[in-house]
Amino acid sequence: VRLDANDDAPYERAMLAALDAKKPLPVRAVGGKSASLMRLYGTPGVSSYVPGGYAITVDFFAEWTAAVTASREWAAAEPKLGTPEGPRLCVGLKRLAQRLPLSAAQTACLDIVRRAMEAWPGRLAAVRSSAPEEDGTGASFAGVFETKLGVSPEGLEAAVRACFASVFDHRVFSYAGAH
Repeated sequence: VRLDANDDAPYERAMLAALDAKKPLPVRAVGGKSASLMRLYGTPGVSSYVPGGYAITVDFFAEWTAAVTASREWAAAEPKLGTPEGPRLCVGLKRLAQRLPLSAAQTACLDIVRRAMEAWPGRLAAVRSSAPEEDGTGASFAGVFETKLGVSPEGLEAAVRACFASVFDHRVFSYAGAH
């Protein structure tokens, strides 16, 4: 992923961004995949071939990330992630990540996406990670994070939670440590 010269520029922070937004968000806000799709939407002659959708930004996940990394589970797991105990400890971290409460703002974001999905062909979506750390110059994280296909509006929250929780999978820490 090529970082644009203005990737360090200030941007309007939001938890949710339409992929066809007039002003694409930087990689650090939506990750490489979503940032690329947003740029493609602005490319004449290409936008009609880009699927519609939304990017849930890093701001959506900030409270959840802070809650996990402030937990006693994280304090116990973090120094042992590279040990044989790491995989077992990561299961606990993922369980914690999946049961964190939704804020009112997070609920509102998911409601926007659910309403949009009602108008999509088949009412189905793919929910996948597009973290800023993915697809960088030094690492790709290909196949490490969760992807959920055929997600219905009713299954959206569970799919988002599963993709978020995959950040705490032992495969992620092993790959990140190696790269």
